[in-house]
Amino acid sequence: QLTAVAVMGGNDIDLRHAEIDADEVTIVAIALMGGIDIYVPDAVDLEIGGFAFMGGTGEKGSSRAPRPGGPRIRILAYPVMGGIDIWRLPEEAKGLPLDQARKLAKAAH
Repeated sequence: QLTAVAVMGGNDIDLRHAEIDADEVTIVAIALMGGIDIYVPDAVDLEIGGFAFMGGTGEKGSSRAPRPGGPRIRILAYPVMGGIDIWRLPEEAKGLPLDQARKLAKAAH
């Protein structure tokens, strides 16, 4: 489990190169007047929950179906007057800087 908190600032969580040994990983993301960007490969099973208060949570990027038998990433997003974006990145974005990876994700959508 990973907990990320952004208060009047921002965080990037990049899971493109992560090796996940468990069947499931939970990320609790709390953004208070700030922002969090979470980058995941588009081949993982992604589950998003939580709630927003005067803020928002967005899922962007590729809509490719998850790989069968792969790990599940559960994201509990709690933006309060802030934002949390989850970027589903294609395989080609693995070695690129994040700004270029976001462009690829937008094009894949």
